[in-house]
Amino acid sequence: MNDKDYVGDVGRFNNILWDMLNDLRSETGNTSAKLANKSANLTENQKLYGYSWCLPYLSAENCCWCLSDAIAEVPTNCCRGKSGGTILYPSCGVRFELYPFDKAHDNITWVLPPPTSPRPSAPPGTHVYYNCTRNSTSATYNAYRSNIKTVLDLLSSNSSSARYYNATVVSDNNVDTVYGLFLCTSYLDPKICQSCVIEAVKLISSLCTTAKEAIVWYEVCYVRYSDNNFFSTVEKTPEISFMNDKDYVGQ
Repeated sequence: MNDKDYVGDVGRFNNILWDMLNDLRSETGNTSAKLANKSANLTENQKLYGYSWCLPYLSAENCCWCLSDAIAEVPTNCCRGKSGGTILYPSCGVRFELYPFDKAHDNITWVLPPPTSPRPSAPPGTHVYYNCTRNSTSATYNAYRSNIKTVLDLLSSNSSSARYYNATVVSDNNVDTVYGLFLCTSYLDPKICQSCVIEAVKLISSLCTTAKEAIVWYEVCYVRYSDNNFFSTVEKTPEISFMNDKDYVGQ
C-alpha cells in the first residue's frame, strides 16, 4: 500500500466517498440481486463511481455486515489517499473509481498471476489473485478431485447464460461432496463474463491441484469451490485488495 497522505480537497473527497459507500451497502443488502452501483458529484466536472455486491444467497443482514467490514478497510488496509480501490472478500466486495469503470472492460486480455505477489500489477480489469487452501494427498482425494472437475465443468458450461451460478456434486459419503460457484459483476458483457469464468476455471484447475478449497478472483469475476457449503455463509478470508496507484489530488 502507498502511505502518501491525501492531497487536494481531502475532507470533501472523504465525506462523499464514505457517504456513497454506505449508501451502496444499504442498497445492495435490500436488493434481491445483492448488487448496486452509484455515482456522486465531486465537482461540476468530476464524478466518483462506486459498485458493491454480495453473494446473492446471503440475507440482507449478512450482506450489510460483510460490506461494512469491507468498507472499513478502504481508509485503513487498502486505499488510503487513492483515487480508486477494490476490496474483495469471498462473500462480498466493493469498488470505487474516478472513472466509469463499467465501460472499461471491452477489450480485456486475461493474465496469469505472479506466483508470490499478493497485489499483482495488470491492465485495468485483469487483476487476478488466487488462494488454494487445505491441501490433501489422501487416497480418497482422487474421488474428490473428480467431483471438482465435474463442478468446474458445470460452472464453465453455464457461464454463457447467467451472471452467477452454483453447482453441487454430492457423494454417497458426503466427504467428497463439492460446492462450486461463479459470479460476474453486473456491468460485464455476458460474453466477457463467460470468458472470465472460463479463464478462472483454467487457473483454479492448474494452480490448485491438491486443494480441498480454492478461489480465483479476477477484478470482474470469481470462481470458487469447497467441500463446505459456503453459498449463504459470510466469509471474509481470504481477501484481496487492488488500488489505483494515483493519489487523489482534487480538481
